[in-house]
Amino acid sequence: MSRYLNLILFFILMFLFYLAWKFILPELIVVLRTLFFILLPFILATILVVSIEPLVGLFTARLKLRRPMAVLLAMIIVIGSIGSLLTLIITKLVTELIDLSGSLPRYFGPVQAYLTDLVEKGKVFYFHLPPYVTEQMPKSIDTLTKWLSDLANAAANFLIQTAAFLPEAILIIFIMIVATYYISRDRRQIKNLWLKLIPASWGEKSLEIEKTLLAAFFGYLRAQLILITITAVISIIGFSCFMEGTNVPHGELF
Repeated sequence: MSRYLNLILFFILMFLFYLAWKFILPELIVVLRTLFFILLPFILATILVVSIEPLVGLFTARLKLRRPMAVLLAMIIVIGSIGSLLTLIITKLVTELIDLSGSLPRYFGPVQAYLTDLVEKGKVFYFHLPPYVTEQMPKSIDTLTKWLSDLANAAANFLIQTAAFLPEAILIIFIMIVATYYISRDRRQIKNLWLKLIPASWGEKSLEIEKTLLAAFFGYLRAQLILITITAVISIIGFSCFMEGTNVPHGELF
């Protein structure tokens, strides 16, 4: 009797699992994605608050500024620096792409001649191949063509989705900036409210965890900046030595 009961319970559990997988899980994923999109600006704002807190403390301690003004000044410096860096990178990228598009025609002729010669040699080689190899070659070409077509479609869909996400990105950035200001300005009030809502022992531990995480976060940033600086210096020195050794002017490298 217990064996049949276990078997019935097993089938009931499997049926419930199927219902959850078929109907509940997709709806749960939609809810989680919506919740993540709602919370994303505040998550980014919290990260930004942590990043500007040393500057805010410096301005309030050294310059004797009130916290709202110190927060505003720190946000202008940090967000302005990030925006300037992104602008510089994008401008440099666009400039390099324009230079590349201008230099491509110089290489188009030799490349076309090389490809034409390669095709002519390929024709001679093709007619000397065994029949079973020549039968498989069109299938391989079709497979390659389909792969390239799928790749082009994926790239086009990515660009379309990126363009469609721009309004949402602007909204997220706006909410993030506003939330960063108010969270950083009222940081002490938020901390006091948090300590009132939870037990005292938990509050002390949470503050210790916060200090540890902040120290680890800024230590990680410091280490990454040091590694990036060392890599950049080594790359610049190596590139300079290469240019000096080859005696090629920088403007004619490409």
